[in-house]
Amino acid sequence: MGIKVGVQIHAKPEIYEQIKFARSLGFDNTQLLVWDMSLYTDAFADEVNRACRDFDFKITGLWCGWFKTGMFAYPEMYETIGFIPVATRHQRMLDMLKGAEFARKIGVEDIITHMGFLPDDPNDEDRLGAMVTIKHICKTIAPYGQRFLFETGEELPISLVQFIKSIGEDIIGINLDPANMLINGRGNSYDSLCMFAPYVRGFHAKDGVYPKDGAPKGHEVLVGTGEANFPKLIDKLTEIGYDGYLSIEREIKEGDQRNAEIIKTKKYLESLIKKSARKYKLKKFFKSLFKKD
Repeated sequence: MGIKVGVQIHAKPEIYEQIKFARSLGFDNTQLLVWDMSLYTDAFADEVNRACRDFDFKITGLWCGWFKTGMFAYPEMYETIGFIPVATRHQRMLDMLKGAEFARKIGVEDIITHMGFLPDDPNDEDRLGAMVTIKHICKTIAPYGQRFLFETGEELPISLVQFIKSIGEDIIGINLDPANMLINGRGNSYDSLCMFAPYVRGFHAKDGVYPKDGAPKGHEVLVGTGEANFPKLIDKLTEIGYDGYLSIEREIKEGDQRNAEIIKTKKYLESLIKKSARKYKLKKFFKSLFKKD
């Protein structure tokens, strides 16, 4: 299949029209994001499935929100995001399992969410508690052939890799968001991808810049204008044999500007993918010429 470009859709009751509109922009796939858990119904699943049939459209993953929406601003982000805050951890586990159940109704294998600000200390109580929670989620969804992906952004790359290894479940993967890594000052996008490579099963096409002048956070920018270095990222994805989707995420107000930027990003990414595939093919060809018998 090769790398394909998609767009993230923030699910609303009018999902049929949302998918129809995404198709009109030239997309045939989405990573569906759900914060409104009242949408986890049979009727809504039927609408998603109907739209996918009618428009030859694919849901590549379900991004699951949780009880009490996380606040991504500083400093609230430390106490409100993901599975690290103990006060909301159990309910969020139930929310993820509910999301996984809904994902099965629409034929989706991958469920995705933020882990949160994972402590680096392997003996930290919150880290250990989150580990138990994640293991339970994995044990519950594994019989259905589903996978659980961490979206990156709050963790140091090495800490997340060590955490995944310590959990020991082979259905865990990573949905890499290079912009989040930059915005939170957690890691260079390319180096992070190199470290995450064995686990990458999803990818948010989003760009950003590092925090500047002591600010606690950086900010998102149009793909190709930030510090993520997408040409280098896509070359690496091609090299490691990534055979999945780049889901464009542009977190600005819906409207003509956002639509225009999404279309521009789609063309930019598809151009990079073609160039990268040609370079990789040539590299393999020349390598084969000098290969010893």
